[in-house]
Amino acid sequence: MTPEELRRAVERALREYPYAYPDIIHVTDACNPCLRQAYYKRVYGSIKRPAMIEGSRVHEELLDRLAYELNCTEEISTVYYYQYGGSLIAIEGVADLLCDGYIVELKTSRRGYIKDSWVMQLNAYMKMFNVDKGFIVLIHGDRESRIEVREYQFSGELWDDFLDRVIRLHIALKNQEPPVERNEKLCPYCEYKNLCRPEKRLA
Repeated sequence: MTPEELRRAVERALREYPYAYPDIIHVTDACNPCLRQAYYKRVYGSIKRPAMIEGSRVHEELLDRLAYELNCTEEISTVYYYQYGGSLIAIEGVADLLCDGYIVELKTSRRGYIKDSWVMQLNAYMKMFNVDKGFIVLIHGDRESRIEVREYQFSGELWDDFLDRVIRLHIALKNQEPPVERNEKLCPYCEYKNLCRPEKRLA
């Protein structure tokens, strides 16, 4: 074993590999604030950042404790099939906590607000698991670790918006062309900014 061999092994362990099948769409991909970023992640893969690894560890530990405290099932997966044209799209999702009649999504953030993409994600899980109520628990990344809890009811309108994003990402992956939409607020921090070009768009 040489230092270079070890470095490559760590790099492989950090990498999330490409997964460009158009007929399988993950909830988190469709809810990504930038569909172009979601497209590039699916086509080229991604590298996990140290902060993401630490966040995942804390997230899993809290889920274990909450599942026990609330008598819920943690990180439960499901698939919702949606017919679009001649394609049967498998929408895959993993809810943090499935409880008796409600879902809980646990989030941590230093920015101090609940993102619209999180609400769309929770709403999709409510539909996929056939429950009408869900909660987002936000643990603020400040010294006090403030806890904010918001309750949501299922929204059919938001589900339709979600399906529209699923279709657009499906079409992009099928045609091997990035979607039209991009969230320019994310561009300075995006690992795909050197790949993303305005001219690479669907008509």
